[in-house]
Amino acid sequence: MYTVHCKNILLYQIDTGIFSAEQDCDISIAFSFARRAGNESQENRCKMTFKKLELKIICFLTQVIVLGRAYLGKGIHQYTLARLYDEGIGFKQSNALAHKWYFRSAKNGYFEAQYNWGLIIYEAAKNTEDYKHALYWFELAAKQQDEMALFNIGIMFYHGQGVLKDVEKAVGYFEKAAALGSEDATELLRQLNTVVSISDTI
Repeated sequence: MYTVHCKNILLYQIDTGIFSAEQDCDISIAFSFARRAGNESQENRCKMTFKKLELKIICFLTQVIVLGRAYLGKGIHQYTLARLYDEGIGFKQSNALAHKWYFRSAKNGYFEAQYNWGLIIYEAAKNTEDYKHALYWFELAAKQQDEMALFNIGIMFYHGQGVLKDVEKAVGYFEKAAALGSEDATELLRQLNTVVSISDTI
């Protein structure tokens, strides 16, 4: 099945190098080098230590900004935080916290989060055959013209997952997704048309 696909719309243009900076620098060490910078090697060590400290401060301030905006309750900021937790950028990777913020963002109407949350539920439903909850979130995202959500709804109708199997409806969703630029939907429609053409000639 298709995995989570997120578009590159991060609100905060965060250089991932910031977050890979060493986190164990000590400000007292920096000042110690500064006081004793009597030769070039000490001076270089001082510059390097201050650079690490600068990156650590930037990392901390960025985390504060991202968290603060997410807690203010706007969907796009909550989605950004969910992605950072999901990918382990700037924060320790945590599926639980990523899911928490995807859900909050989805409830606040942000379509990317609605799609991602629907897909998370869809993947979980493979073991329970309970796809209706996933369909609910896909439909919310589809109403906002999310091509990936439209494609997945088509897949669900095609296989009868959480809905009665209806190939005609599935094709309709694939066509809508393709019109919005879904390459998966375009390819699947091509394959389906090939199958139909072959059956017509038999």
